Amino acid sequence: MSKKQIYRFLSKIDDTSGLGPNGDCWEWSGSRQKYGYGSIGINGKVYKAHRIAYELLKGPTGDFFVLHTCDNPPCCNPDHLWLGTQADNIKDCKEKGRTRNGVGAKHGSKTHPQRIPRGEKSGLSVLTRSDVEEIRAKYQTGDFSQGLLGEQYGVSRTTVGQIVRGETWTHIS
Repeated sequence: MSKKQIYRFLSKIDDTSGLGPNGDCWEWSGSRQKYGYGSIGINGKVYKAHRIAYELLKGPTGDFFVLHTCDNPPCCNPDHLWLGTQADNIKDCKEKGRTRNGVGAKHGSKTHPQRIPRGEKSGLSVLTRSDVEEIRAKYQTGDFSQGLLGEQYGVSRTTVGQIVRGETWTHIS
């Protein structure tokens, strides 16, 4: 990597984010992949940010995986990273309870639910907290069907049904 690329990379790490088990994760502020891992393009190829951080600050990774002790995918703190094999990764996943039928739970949602954007903090949300509260209140009166509420709020009848049954927006009572 050139000095310019290294500077660009390091400028996307927030070492004051205060997240993680010890409050010292270095959050990646650039683009992220599907499961929250930071990513950066270098010379036409996309790399995971934590892997680049490890190589810059600790040394070569070879064919090893770069694993997190903090279970925080966007973390680039080299003190939270270690090298391991696929078997090590699977074992770590199982030991930390991040498995679902032998498969890793997406986003660490079981071990770190506070990291999952909920409600209007989700980039996909159409509704706000007050919309959800209104939908629930209106539906309880018996004067509004799920279909009518869906039309009023720009969502499907199915979505309204999930809201009124408490299957979604569970963080709002």
